[in-house]
Amino acid sequence: MWIGFFLFALGTQLSPFRVEQSGNDLVIPMDHLPANTRLFEVSPYEDPTNSRGKQLSIPPGTKNALRIPASGRENHGFYFEDIQGKRLGQTTFVTKWDKSKDPEWGLPKNGGIKGLQVQMFDDALALGIHHAALNLNLSQLVRLPAREGDDTLKVGETTLGFRHETFEALPIKSYTDQGIRVYLILLAYQSGNTDLDRLLLHPKMRVDAPNRLGAFNTTTANGVLVYEWILTQLAKRQAHPEGKFGRVAGWIVGNEVNAHDEWYNRGPATVDEVVGDYHRALRLAHGVLAGSGGPGRIFASFEHHWTMRPGTNPKRSIPGKEFLLKLLTLSKLHGDFPWHIAYHPYPENLFEPRSWLDKLAKNSPDSPKITFKNLDQLASWMNRPETLFQGKPRRIILSEQGFHSPEGPKGQTQQAQGYVFAFERTKSIPQIDAFILHRHVDHAKEGGLSLGLWTNLPGQICSPHQKKLLWQVFHDAGTANEEPTFAPYRLPNPNPGTSPK
Repeated sequence: MWIGFFLFALGTQLSPFRVEQSGNDLVIPMDHLPANTRLFEVSPYEDPTNSRGKQLSIPPGTKNALRIPASGRENHGFYFEDIQGKRLGQTTFVTKWDKSKDPEWGLPKNGGIKGLQVQMFDDALALGIHHAALNLNLSQLVRLPAREGDDTLKVGETTLGFRHETFEALPIKSYTDQGIRVYLILLAYQSGNTDLDRLLLHPKMRVDAPNRLGAFNTTTANGVLVYEWILTQLAKRQAHPEGKFGRVAGWIVGNEVNAHDEWYNRGPATVDEVVGDYHRALRLAHGVLAGSGGPGRIFASFEHHWTMRPGTNPKRSIPGKEFLLKLLTLSKLHGDFPWHIAYHPYPENLFEPRSWLDKLAKNSPDSPKITFKNLDQLASWMNRPETLFQGKPRRIILSEQGFHSPEGPKGQTQQAQGYVFAFERTKSIPQIDAFILHRHVDHAKEGGLSLGLWTNLPGQICSPHQKKLLWQVFHDAGTANEEPTFAPYRLPNPNPGTSPK
């Protein structure tokens, strides 16, 4: 309710306007303004609500629109002041691009929801996946100092080089050629190089961050410069007219950002600070991708806490729904853009694969958690008018979730039951494009969880040993053999509170 009132109040000051890119220019409409209005430009690292920015000159006689050079400003924002210095509405960023294409351009057709975070390429092909998710650590894409032949960026006295060989070693084209859609999870780990970390990681990131995983530095001029440059290097390769490097269907910005202390660390912070920083990173990613003319969609990443907090400290985690509401508000306030949801509806208890037993997953839009038991609540909520983009629902992918196989004779059966329940729930929701399983092989350093389709070799971290029951179930999902394979593992009663025998 407060969001609607806030937007209404802003609308009484100035109707929303659109900044468009036309060729080499940005076009800023002027015909809706009172006389003697002043125009200001805000850089992307500045606070779009409170930063004054710099005033631009409006040539005398300008009536319908002002055209200014676009180069270097594609991700900048603009706002107006009246003669008394009062803001007329909010900062608006570029919201339409000449080069925008169908996000499906050049991508393999979506053949079904089945996906995997792949460890073994040949096995993934044998399993018949349609989606693959790959982690991409941006710290590993930058070389200090640059080498001859690198694409470079000058930052002060430092020259950065893009490690093209690191990116091009990813099997993106191999997947694309096999009709598999690829999603890149954009991450930033501490590199151990102080100069690089200062540029790439949020300046308030904890030195002792739990997973060495930080928020992107979008709060300094040099941080934004480096972030945009890395994304531009990635995007231009994806826009190659002949698909030389394959195609990326989705760019997932960060990981589980509502649990930010663990997975997107920018130090202890308020909700406004965390979401404000993330909104900036998400918008910049969209701007670079849209400007490149390449395919794909931008996704925001969330774990399964919905109206309850992932942790106890309000400055270290945020309920997913609260985060999304604030993100939607900022997005619409400053010129809405097409971002989508990468959700992780793990079972409530990670060691209990049978999510129909979840007690905190309620049949309510205010459920404490959203897991596979009540996954329809997420899709319903994302179909509300206030969440839509240009009248259409934002897409959803399930980009990471897994099912533990407990020890004992029934463990692998319970894992298969959990997957069957989740797969059929997901398949019944048309708004969800992908269900990407984590993991391919059990990992010895995953807190005691055994989430893989394969066991790991004893004494090894994640070397494959033996196929589990889930391997065949996963193989047959989405095929003509799905029904007979799923039947022994399916709930005998559609009531989610009933346990299969």
